[in-house]
Amino acid sequence: MRTFLTLLLMAGTSLIMVTALEPTAPSPQLDGTSWTLVTFSASDSTAGPVPARRYGLVFEDAASVVGQSDCNVVYARYHTQGPDALAFTALEATRATCADGSHDPAFRDALSQVTHYAQQGPVLRLYYGDGHHLVFQEQPAR
Repeated sequence: MRTFLTLLLMAGTSLIMVTALEPTAPSPQLDGTSWTLVTFSASDSTAGPVPARRYGLVFEDAASVVGQSDCNVVYARYHTQGPDALAFTALEATRATCADGSHDPAFRDALSQVTHYAQQGPVLRLYYGDGHHLVFQEQPAR
């Protein structure tokens, strides 16, 4: 009986290990891609289209991102998990004072709250907060 239980336990453990090692659905690769912000929704009154090429992100490699936030440059680490989880950490930015009407503070705040993303062709959506999102258009590789 003891041998039977040991074999049963080993078989169950092997099944769990095989299941845990199965790959999840592939997520779109962000590495080496460049994006320009097209529009976003925010928790304050900042929403809608943004000035062309004033806001964007470049996913440089498997963990770092650099971007333009109006008159500032932002730097961060990013982490993906599963098919759509995304988080930015160690978010830093230059400290230039942007002109009145800049979306710089709202954009950086949104990036710090991103929880997941969806990529459909040349469109990238970053979701944050309570149903808010940033919409980016992919830029050709340089």
